[in-house]
Amino acid sequence: DQWPLPVPTDIEAIDNCDSGVEEIIYVGEFTGEGDDCNFTMLRRWDAVDVCGNIATHVQTITIEDTTEPVFTFVPDDITYECDEVIAFVDATAEDNCQDIIVTSEDIMEEGDCPQEYTIFRHFTADDGCGNVAEAVQVISVVDTTAPVFDPFEVQIFVDCEDAIDVEELTATDNCDDDVEVTMVEVLQSGGCLGVLVRTYTATDDCGNVTIVEQYITLQDFEAPVIENPADMTIECDEVDDLMDPESITITDNCSEFEVEFSETFIDGPCDDTYTIVWHWIATDYCDNVSEATTTINVQDTTAPELIGVPEDMELNCNDPIPDAIVSATDNCDDDIVVSVTA
Repeated sequence: DQWPLPVPTDIEAIDNCDSGVEEIIYVGEFTGEGDDCNFTMLRRWDAVDVCGNIATHVQTITIEDTTEPVFTFVPDDITYECDEVIAFVDATAEDNCQDIIVTSEDIMEEGDCPQEYTIFRHFTADDGCGNVAEAVQVISVVDTTAPVFDPFEVQIFVDCEDAIDVEELTATDNCDDDVEVTMVEVLQSGGCLGVLVRTYTATDDCGNVTIVEQYITLQDFEAPVIENPADMTIECDEVDDLMDPESITITDNCSEFEVEFSETFIDGPCDDTYTIVWHWIATDYCDNVSEATTTINVQDTTAPELIGVPEDMELNCNDPIPDAIVSATDNCDDDIVVSVTA
């Protein structure tokens, strides 16, 4: 960049005679060997004395390019979120002598998690003469955004038997396509059956965490089911074969329950004809109540059976009638009265 040099005007010459040098002539400038990076320039002067004798002097000027280019712009170091589009900006440079070319090479270095990494942009400015300048831009890609849960109801009310069907929450992330969602469920007091508190934790690959809670209030509007026997009519001697009324099946859809049982006897027209009424009341934990009644009509339609009745006989008119000892049994009555009529 120091070329061209001004041509000196104070060139002097001496001669062996007193008459001296008559004239100093600047002949001109000539290009010597070399290329655009390194070359020589030749300058010639001729000194002429009064006798026409000529002395020639040639100056050799060596021109070299040893100055490296200078960057006029290098993009600043920058940090991007992992879901942002990276804007790659080129550097610019200038040189004192040559037209230059600026090239870049990107080297990526993995970070601490899959969505984080660093790009080192190595810029090189080359003037073609072996002079090189380098610069580096650091682009950091980070993931600092926590996952986001998909829309959900914070508090819901469900029948107790449907709690298992409540869908679990899901979450999405700006960079991680497979967010890990965990859930811890705790039953707390509230209402008759309580409230399920579900604590969800969504974690992405870079350890960003979002925690939410969902409250599921358990409801029970369904009374217990009593599977009591149907009303029936039985013979009085079948009473002992009746089932145990407290062994019937009673179930509830959600909670524990209490059962009250009562048995009532209603007299009939005779001792072995009467009515038995079984009555159940089942109350669950949420005060849902169901009742059931079974009516058992006990009757005596079976006649006593005579024992010892003599066979028919023929007697003379003066024969005494033999004594007959006749008794009777009954399926229910232990005190049978046997009477004889003539």
